[in-house]
Amino acid sequence: MTDDNKNENPLIPTGSQGLDPLKWWSKIDDSLKIIFYINSKFKIEFAEARETEQRYSKAEYLLESSFCGRFESSQAEIEAIRKLDKERIKSILNLTWLYLGENRISDISPLSNLTNLTTLEFFRNKISDISPLSSLTNLTTLNLPANKISDISALSNLTNLTMLNLSLNEISDISSLSNLTNLTSLGLSENEVSDISSLSNLTNLTGLFLGNNKISDISSLSNLTNLTGLFL
Repeated sequence: MTDDNKNENPLIPTGSQGLDPLKWWSKIDDSLKIIFYINSKFKIEFAEARETEQRYSKAEYLLESSFCGRFESSQAEIEAIRKLDKERIKSILNLTWLYLGENRISDISPLSNLTNLTTLEFFRNKISDISPLSSLTNLTTLNLPANKISDISALSNLTNLTMLNLSLNEISDISSLSNLTNLTSLGLSENEVSDISSLSNLTNLTGLFLGNNKISDISSLSNLTNLTGLFL
């Protein structure tokens, strides 16, 4: 995905009606449009596959293929996606689950309007700025591994999160996680973390992954009595 629109604000108010879906869509890079479209097209089948743990459903194959660069859209298909009607764009804005894995994405600013999302996965991209996620307060599952993230302050108010994976990034300061008390699983492996005192009140954690950091003092974990898996 190119950075051409990175500095443009996708929030385009239209008075009392709020966001204008068509204007929002017009600001989005084609590669991200395709991803949104595929997620919308296969959202039901994919959600059912996830719930039943059927790893290789048709929908999942198409999603993973497209996001790994193997999906080829004709020019006609791309043009059709550019010209989606208002109702179809609204269905994208109302997505509750979004998969953006392995697609060289760097700008996620359009995601700030997808406030119904409960699950978001965008591992192995080129994302460093996650500030657009601060408005996604309905998220319960957030997978961000293998990006270029160092500042996670945008996550501080995502208090509905139960699963968060931040492994394989460039994070040193995790103080923003201190009030995410609904977390049951937290992945922080392969970062630059040394101080984990902010985890002391995350007492609902059952799984905590801290391998390959710079931690020497683990006394703050003594309160985490619900842990069943601790990886250091």
